[in-house]
Amino acid sequence: GGFNQAAQNLVLEFGRVHDIPLRVAASGTAVNVVAAAGPFLGGILVALWSYPALFGVTVALQLAALVIVIAWTPEPRLAKEKSG
Repeated sequence: GGFNQAAQNLVLEFGRVHDIPLRVAASGTAVNVVAAAGPFLGGILVALWSYPALFGVTVALQLAALVIVIAWTPEPRLAKEKSG
């Protein structure tokens, strides 16, 4: 619930107002593709290695995503304040 709302709000914060439908559609498509592929890829990892390896890969990917967001994603509200 809360995560989905926060993710949707994040999508709405970036870009121009007239691009909102495109960004919402692209975000929804990406979420559904990952939701469909995740169990399949997870099953392959478990078959090749083990459940602990799967969790290790998941933690590593989440940490990488966190670093990317913190390091390279600008705060959209600060950009709006600067542009006036």
